[in-house]
Amino acid sequence: AVAEEESGVRFIRMGAAGRPTSLSSIHLDGSARGVALGADRCHVAAGPAGLIVLDVADPAAPRIVAKLPSADYARGVALDGHRILLADGNAGLRVVEMVEMQETRGAGAALRLEGVFRTARPANRVSLVAPGGTLALVAEDSAGIRLFDLSRPEKVPGF
Repeated sequence: AVAEEESGVRFIRMGAAGRPTSLSSIHLDGSARGVALGADRCHVAAGPAGLIVLDVADPAAPRIVAKLPSADYARGVALDGHRILLADGNAGLRVVEMVEMQETRGAGAALRLEGVFRTARPANRVSLVAPGGTLALVAEDSAGIRLFDLSRPEKVPGF
């Protein structure tokens, strides 16, 4: 999957001799700034539209299964199981839980905000130090890179 900003997300497959073949694309509200793939899901940091989760069980026909509005401007995303880390600009690093659901028309997902880490500058990118771990690195605009302990997020009122 490739984030193509205003064009959305493009899904490709590497063909014979390492040549990429376009399978499909999906236009999204906002601007696709980053993607993280996991199982049959593609998680998209979609700028002002926030976090968008796509079902890509059939990569030729991706479909939206969940959305979480941005508190600022979603710029980067990382995935660790059902936990999604969203670099959300001035809103900092947001920790989101994804819960799978079965609908009458197919599989869907619900997103629940678990916590927030405040950043000194806008959060641009995020990556896990190790899968299943509790440490994440966040690129904070011009302030550099900061390490966060995911086991200690600020609790979100009402959640």
